[in-house]
Amino acid sequence: MNYIIGCGGVGSAIVPSFCLLKAPADITLIDGDTIETKNLNRQMFDARQVGQNKAQALSAKYSCRFIPEWFARGKIRHQKHDWLLCLVDNHRTRLEALEVCDEAGCQAIFAANETHSAEAYYYRRTWLGTNRDPRVYYPELKSDRSGDPRATAIGCTGEAGMCGAMSAAGIAEMVGADPQQVEDAASLTLQAFTGMPCDPMPGGSCQPCRSRVIAATCMAHVFADLALAGHAAVLPLHEAIDVADAVGRALPPSLLCTSEGGACAAPTALTLREEFRRWFDETPPQERPPGSLI
Repeated sequence: MNYIIGCGGVGSAIVPSFCLLKAPADITLIDGDTIETKNLNRQMFDARQVGQNKAQALSAKYSCRFIPEWFARGKIRHQKHDWLLCLVDNHRTRLEALEVCDEAGCQAIFAANETHSAEAYYYRRTWLGTNRDPRVYYPELKSDRSGDPRATAIGCTGEAGMCGAMSAAGIAEMVGADPQQVEDAASLTLQAFTGMPCDPMPGGSCQPCRSRVIAATCMAHVFADLALAGHAAVLPLHEAIDVADAVGRALPPSLLCTSEGGACAAPTALTLREEFRRWFDETPPQERPPGSLI
């Protein structure tokens, strides 16, 4: 199988020609991103496709297979004869593609472009640790986690904490609170849920993140009551948001929705991961439920 990872600027331009070289049934497109209006000036999509998944949109036109999700090591059981065309703009995905080559023995071509530059290189397992290994001449590949589309920027604070804050503010507003009390309700909630990791277990029904969202939203009325009772939040809402952002960004990448640390490292989670991989490999994309249900 030939896997095209990333269906943006480079990927969408390569797919038409690649489908002339290989049978579309032997090509799988992988991308979790959706088409936006800003993409139309340099990616091979049109305005009618805005809002669609990129891999799915190209698949519909060229009859390739597709996986409408971000590429991640372990999601697919690769074979030695596979080719990976890694056409992304972040080092985390490139690193995982290299690791897949090391594990499965497949080969890869990496290509990407920026506004004023471009690059392309080839890799095979026999080059591991040699001067031809991209991790040797691009050592930042092993440590740079910026731009990883799978990672949340500030952990579960960005979803659970903000859900709770908005809920508390809405409750306070609905019962007649003044603007300061509404802001205090939101700030009190956000302060309580700052610093949470994001570590959903593959195959674990979005636990433990689901519990955090439930806790934050269920506690919203408590913080709304506190604000209505005159308990000041001390930190104004904009400062509480700044604190939540700073604390979240200080968390290690393993705790930012990459399924590497936290609950994902527990023995049960590791067993679930293997079961999830088998299920994922055996289940056609159209039969998989939304990610939040698996």
